[in-house]
Amino acid sequence: YVLAGSSVERAFRITNPSALTLNIFGWTTNAAPDGAWSLGALPASLAPGATAVVTVTFSPAEVGSYTGEFQMENDSPVSPFVFNVAGSGYAMSGNSGPLAGGYFITVSNGHFGTITNVIVDGISVTPSASGDDWFTIVMPAMASPGLKDFVIQTTTGDVVVSGAYTVNPAGQIGSITNDNT
Repeated sequence: YVLAGSSVERAFRITNPSALTLNIFGWTTNAAPDGAWSLGALPASLAPGATAVVTVTFSPAEVGSYTGEFQMENDSPVSPFVFNVAGSGYAMSGNSGPLAGGYFITVSNGHFGTITNVIVDGISVTPSASGDDWFTIVMPAMASPGLKDFVIQTTTGDVVVSGAYTVNPAGQIGSITNDNT
């Protein structure tokens, strides 16, 4: 789950368990739409027993579900090596608010399923309304400012949306000056 218009990167390990060097010729993808997924640089080869880290970046431009596969062409008996990717771009009615809470937030297109509860920074919040792919909550008062994760509890399991909301620090008035002379 990624906020539409932003991105998340995940690292994967490719290991060569054989006694021979693994030669990698490149990759192809059918992941749609174009630009939502990108694969970092692949090594040209892996020595026997060696491991390389490859990154996959998911950058949904719009709200929606995204799936596809990457095919790594190589000289092993398993060529192409195929791995599947899936992600969801979601939207929020707002992604920051006051420390005191009280701000309504609607998260849409998460394809969350039946939502039973939402936990924000350890505080349980019952959705005031929800559907198959959206929910609305009233943000609770927070103990501290900063990025907050949402844990969306559903009948099929928990979904963690990391850094979903920024709680702003409480405001201050430094001084008051009378401008009426």
